Order: sequence, then structure tokens, then C-alpha cells
Amino acid sequence: MKRINESDYFKIFREGVIDIKTPLDEKIDIISFSDKKLCYVKSGMEYPAIYPMYETHFEPKAEAILMDLDGTSVHSENFWMWVIEQTTARLLQNPNFTREAEDESFISGHSVSEHLQYMIDKYAKGSSLELAREYYFEIINYEMDEILKGRGKQDAFTPAPNLKEFL
Repeated sequence: MKRINESDYFKIFREGVIDIKTPLDEKIDIISFSDKKLCYVKSGMEYPAIYPMYETHFEPKAEAILMDLDGTSVHSENFWMWVIEQTTARLLQNPNFTREAEDESFISGHSVSEHLQYMIDKYAKGSSLELAREYYFEIINYEMDEILKGRGKQDAFTPAPNLKEFL
């Protein structure tokens, strides 16, 4: 997998791009094509995240719109850190590998690539970030499929306390 500079991704009038908008915080770009929009989330590690943006439809009976981020109604940060740990174990070819508690603040948050690079620098010197990303996404795809089949990691996504009563 080749690292790609952000400037290599999208340019207006190239490959169907008709507009690029960047909000004031400059953390994302909204890439418009004639038939779709993409949200391009920038990364300091040159591995952006790209998500489809769908048109929304509002029916005026709503009194509020709630948006969920991890930690609001669902807790999954431990699952994502576990996947980083499993990725490192695979890089090390050591299924018994476990991270240290002090690693937590370096492997949770915004950028998967930055989390993986931290683990490589600390535990798997000489391993490639590209290989780590490949393992990470293999693990994620497998685990998410297992969760959908009811066989996945039991505590991967846990509801916030009192969520059921609130809803």
C-alpha cells in the first residue's frame, strides 16, 4: 500500500470532482461529484478517512436531533484499543502480547495510523505502518462480521448506564 499525499487525492475538475469545500476548522473537505459527496477527514499521517455523505430528509415533527459519538450512548473505546493491541500482537507474531496501561492515552482518539505508529515505535520497531494498517483492517473486518453474527467480542460495544431507561 502506497502512502498518498493529500494533494494527490482530489482536485476540482479531475476525475469528476466539481467542488471542494473546506469548513473553517480545516479538518475535513467536502468533495462534491455530480452524483455523490464524500467527507474527506485529513490526517497528520497521510492516511485520511473518506466517508460517503448522504442527503438527509427532515420531517418537521422532530423536537430534537441527537448525534452520537463514542462515549455518549455507546462505549467502544476499549474495543478499538484492543484491536490496536491485536494488530501489534500480529506484527510481533506473539499472540500473548499485551499493551501497558500507560499506552492508553496514545492509542485512543482520532487517528488509527498515529495509534499504530506509536505501537510500532514502542513495541515493533522496524515494522511498517502499511502492514500494520493491513492487519488492523483485516482484524476489524473479521471482528465486525463476528459481532453482526452474534459471535463477536462480548464487550465491544456497551450501552451507557441508564440508556435504556432514558430512551
